[in-house]
Amino acid sequence: MKSLTAFLCLSLLGLAVGGCGAGKSYPATYPVRGVVTLNGAAVEGADVELIPSGAGQGCQGVTGLDGAFTVETAFDSGKVYRPGALPGEYRVTVRKLDLDGATGLAAAPPNLLPKQYADAATSGFSLVVSPDGDHTMDLPLKR
Repeated sequence: MKSLTAFLCLSLLGLAVGGCGAGKSYPATYPVRGVVTLNGAAVEGADVELIPSGAGQGCQGVTGLDGAFTVETAFDSGKVYRPGALPGEYRVTVRKLDLDGATGLAAAPPNLLPKQYADAATSGFSLVVSPDGDHTMDLPLKR
């Protein structure tokens, strides 16, 4: 009886583990990385967003202590994230919101970076992502 119970438990465990790899497949994404600086100094905690120029899926990243970022693309309404960006043309925005300076739910928190970089039309940054390798994009901001 013990061996039958053990066999059933191991069989169920095998089915459960075997099912973990099954699931949706997602389009290929390609690495995008870079560094955000303001007047030559690294910017920590900045949000970098790649907005598709046409129809498509955007992606985003957040800078670390050294100003470095990598982007991720969200799938399934943000339930799944994959590193990198889908192939395509992107306009790039950069902002750093002052969550400590927020004045309530009615107003957006202030942006600590020059406002031109928060708008894809005025940031001056763009990127084309293709399947042929890494894409590095440094974002030197000026005040």
